[in-house]
Amino acid sequence: MSSTPTPDLILVNGRFTTLDLQKPQAEAVSVHAGKFIAVGSKQDVMSTGDNSVTVIDLGGRRAIPGLIDSHMHIIRGGLNYNLELRWDGVHSLADAMGMLREQVARTPAPQWVRVVGGFTEHQFVEKRLPTIDPASTLASAWFDSPAFSAYRGTGWMPEPCRSCDERERDWGRCRCQALALVGDAGTLDPVCEFSPKHEQVVMLAHRESQRGDVRLRLRSFSIIKAGSSHTNA
Repeated sequence: MSSTPTPDLILVNGRFTTLDLQKPQAEAVSVHAGKFIAVGSKQDVMSTGDNSVTVIDLGGRRAIPGLIDSHMHIIRGGLNYNLELRWDGVHSLADAMGMLREQVARTPAPQWVRVVGGFTEHQFVEKRLPTIDPASTLASAWFDSPAFSAYRGTGWMPEPCRSCDERERDWGRCRCQALALVGDAGTLDPVCEFSPKHEQVVMLAHRESQRGDVRLRLRSFSIIKAGSSHTNA
């Protein structure tokens, strides 16, 4: 007597990615109590059911049972955990802003205060997101606020960025990257070959490249200047 249970659902004429290198694709599956019990051809899968089974013809469409993005921000968490604030589960915008003021008070200069994670206006009883002041608009925040204006244009750039022919193409490269790797959003992006901190990034990339299958790639960048005998990361 077979120990395989009778399915309560069969999906046929579909496109299923199995992640099995030997049989990467299937056209039918059968399900019992939320678990797959057969994957394969329509003929093979249909033979696992009886007249009580619900059969759905997918008409050649792709079937995705569910996507669960389980991941960790290990580097960011290690560097910035004590500088971060989360509003998950906070029910009042007034409480959230109070938490923000407390975080500002204990965050050392020149670090930014970071509100990370997921939050939405719908979780707050006020049913709105925070603003700089009640009369503030998104446009004024973007064009007038010191935070957004600090790195706009080229006037803020230190040398050699200020004199670089690429200054109006890459605009000083990534400010977040400079902050994360050097601790100063106003300095040269250390990924740039002209940065005095570039060698540290080269050493980090080289060290990580020696770790076999374990790869750490925040961004793609060149390890050695063009023209050398070394390869790129």
